[in-house]
Amino acid sequence: MAIRDKDGFWRGKKGDSILRRVNNQQVLSQATKSQTQTGPSIASSSEFGLASNTARAMRMALATYHTGLDGSLNNRFNGAVIAALCQSPEAESGRRDIHDASTQPLIGLQFNQHAPLNKLLKVRPLVTILDNNMLNVTLPGFQVRKELSYPKSGFNIGCTVRITQYAFDFRNEFYIPLGFREVEIRQPQFEGFDWNFDECLPPGSLAIACMSLHYYIQGAAGEYKVLNIKEFSPAELIAAYHIPPDPSQPATAYQDNYLPLDGYRGNEMLRNKDPRWAW
Repeated sequence: MAIRDKDGFWRGKKGDSILRRVNNQQVLSQATKSQTQTGPSIASSSEFGLASNTARAMRMALATYHTGLDGSLNNRFNGAVIAALCQSPEAESGRRDIHDASTQPLIGLQFNQHAPLNKLLKVRPLVTILDNNMLNVTLPGFQVRKELSYPKSGFNIGCTVRITQYAFDFRNEFYIPLGFREVEIRQPQFEGFDWNFDECLPPGSLAIACMSLHYYIQGAAGEYKVLNIKEFSPAELIAAYHIPPDPSQPATAYQDNYLPLDGYRGNEMLRNKDPRWAW
């Protein structure tokens, strides 16, 4: 019920309208109406939460080995994981996680938009998944001055190309950093490389590989100073693929090497939504 105050202004609620005094003026506003979420909207909201939590766990794992992640990576990573889940070929919303998803939306994700790797290195790597789930990465040779960009500096800057590989098992809530290979670019004509990664990948895991550029200068005493900063730290997710499950090799066989996925709550979220979720 609305009442008039001593100055002649109405205050309170009348029907679905709210009357109040603001800066000695009478203000009439509409009361908000409660909305009931439909089944599809609830499912969409739950899946967004799952995607956001999955992306966060991956970012935390990758941040240990990649510096200079920009602030907007959170939104880009979330969007890539949501797109991957939406392209899940079989499982339905509320009954799927990243292991059911298409990996294609993850490939090409730039870790730093201030210095995107695909703009600084014009030559693109060729990634092949071999029959035994081994990863092959080939980078053609190129003329360094023509194809590779360096940060602006008065120093003589060197550059290293690095490929880092990881395996994620969200259902058992661990990941394994599988190491990296790198090569320094020393000559005006870079010869390129053809690398096979033969690390043992846990069955049922999501394998990813990242390519990054690391710039440095060498001091008078021979020490190296890394120049990668938040404004110039190129890195890209160049490969993502599923390793088929193998019941004869349980996840516990890799427990000596794995690290926990800190903060991951995806299994809990899916169980709360559907108790049939087995993980």
